[in-house]
Amino acid sequence: DEFKFTLIGQEIYDSIACYLLGSIPREHMHTEYSQHITWVDSTLLIPIKEESFDKSGQLLKEKYFSYTFIKEYQILTKVHVTNIQKNHSTTLNFENIELDTGVKDDLFHGRHLKRLPK
Repeated sequence: DEFKFTLIGQEIYDSIACYLLGSIPREHMHTEYSQHITWVDSTLLIPIKEESFDKSGQLLKEKYFSYTFIKEYQILTKVHVTNIQKNHSTTLNFENIELDTGVKDDLFHGRHLKRLPK
């Protein structure tokens, strides 16, 4: 595993009951972050907010995730990231999403999905 995960607690965020999940990179990870705190919707089990901290423990980035239901699926449609220290933000929108389009299941076999070594 690349991170050590800890359940920090529970909290209401934007009227949504959430689990607070802490993640700390393991020693072998080369990252600019010391930790992440993620608000996970306790019913849908999807992340809705994440705070990332720099090596000195200062808040570096905030991420917000937006979803929509398409058919019976909860689909990520937007990620908004703000770099707090540089006062800069980026928004990534996912559009024209198509589901159940006939892609063969074997395309998702483990050998096709393996990550390349870092």
